[in-house]
Amino acid sequence: RAHTPTRFQAPFRSARTTSMSRSVKRIMSEAKELQECPAADFVAAPLDDNLFEWHFTLRGVAGTAFEGGRYHGRIMLPPEYPFKPPSIFLLTPNGRFETGRKICLSVSAHHPESWQPAWGVRTILTALIAFFPTRADGALAGAAVRRERTHDTRSQYGVGTYSQQCQPVLPEFGELLERAALHAQLHA
Repeated sequence: RAHTPTRFQAPFRSARTTSMSRSVKRIMSEAKELQECPAADFVAAPLDDNLFEWHFTLRGVAGTAFEGGRYHGRIMLPPEYPFKPPSIFLLTPNGRFETGRKICLSVSAHHPESWQPAWGVRTILTALIAFFPTRADGALAGAAVRRERTHDTRSQYGVGTYSQQCQPVLPEFGELLERAALHAQLHA
């Protein structure tokens, strides 16, 4: 006997489908905005086969121990995005955060109470870049940095692993970052 949804089930499915389509529209809008107005310090895009999984590569922050490095990671957006925060991971060794572990930031799933639906992928990555060079003290026990690491050591973490992990997802990274930096200079 075929299952027929009751009148109580049908609206629930409809609401979930509507919520998912809102999420997809928002994600596609963010992807388009990042493509049309690239950031100078990062490149980010969703996977072709999963809009809820984004990969990004950050340029090491100038004037810090991370300068010169390139750091690849991913953002996992929940189906309820933008109403629930994402999980953020760095996939390359970086001297600051544990590789492959969720990063604890106010813009991440670690702090859903502080998440704002107006924030997006650009805001998330801007916050991550700003947080990258801060000291790993106190509650930041998940950080993998040692104080004795030098500028050269930290920036080297992100250099060698770029081609292995980032190339399939963000193949034009170098060119895109250079264009974004030029775009930022011209519009500054």
